[in-house]
Amino acid sequence: MVAVIDQLWALAIIRWVGLAAAVAKLERRIQRTHGHERHDDIGRLVGSYRLIDLLLSAENRCLVRSFALARSLTRYSVVFNLVIGVRTGPFGAHCWIQKGERSVSDHRDKAREYVPVLIL
Repeated sequence: MVAVIDQLWALAIIRWVGLAAAVAKLERRIQRTHGHERHDDIGRLVGSYRLIDLLLSAENRCLVRSFALARSLTRYSVVFNLVIGVRTGPFGAHCWIQKGERSVSDHRDKAREYVPVLIL
């Protein structure tokens, strides 16, 4: 249920206040995260997002999905980075969540296609 609520929040915040304000709001929330996470919390959250992906394709929803997962992870004091990257040839942009060097929101090979331009 948290995953559904946080995806609705992410969609609303990005649309209503714009990307820059949404990034600033999320950055403040991330900075308050203390890092007392439990690994089963991370697995459960990521699993709930993957379940939603079966109903709503994750394709072209990486920004909303990553903002939502970031918000969910902060609820459980999980330390992570939200990354926005770009590529050329063909141009593309992608947003993902990583913990350390590992992408937790999608396949790591997808993230390797992009050069990070913003890391929170």
